[in-house]
Amino acid sequence: MQKYYPQSVFRTKDDPKKIGGENIQELLASYEKRQINSKKDGDQSMGKPSKKDLKEQYSNRVIIGGVYCVKCSATDNLWLRATTDMQGSKNRFAFSVSTNSCPEMGMIEVWKQFGATTFSFEILEKIEKKEMQTTREFSNDVNTLLELSIEKNDERKKVN
Repeated sequence: MQKYYPQSVFRTKDDPKKIGGENIQELLASYEKRQINSKKDGDQSMGKPSKKDLKEQYSNRVIIGGVYCVKCSATDNLWLRATTDMQGSKNRFAFSVSTNSCPEMGMIEVWKQFGATTFSFEILEKIEKKEMQTTREFSNDVNTLLELSIEKNDERKKVN
């Protein structure tokens, strides 16, 4: 029984330094060049961060929550909301405006009547999550901040 060997293992008859028709020196040089380029100073090739680095960046990011309002300039209606991820809420609102889809069912009638361009996103209060604070504690703090903002807003309405 004859064994099968890939063509690259056999040396050619023309040149014993060639494997499968390619020069050994050229192969080694290109391999070394790729190795040097792929790991310069510990970086990944093409400047892409590794999954481990991305996970670490995500877990070490600063989390900002707080209270925001969505305001309709045509009717002066306010919808006060609390969030544990202010940037995410801002992005969701921007996406809703760009796609002309109402971000909340409570404002859908006004949204349809006046359109997305009459609505704005305003940050009223910000709070940063502390390192030792649990997600539940942070959420409770944000909700307390919402209650205080609702009371402030009610007092402003009474004065006007």
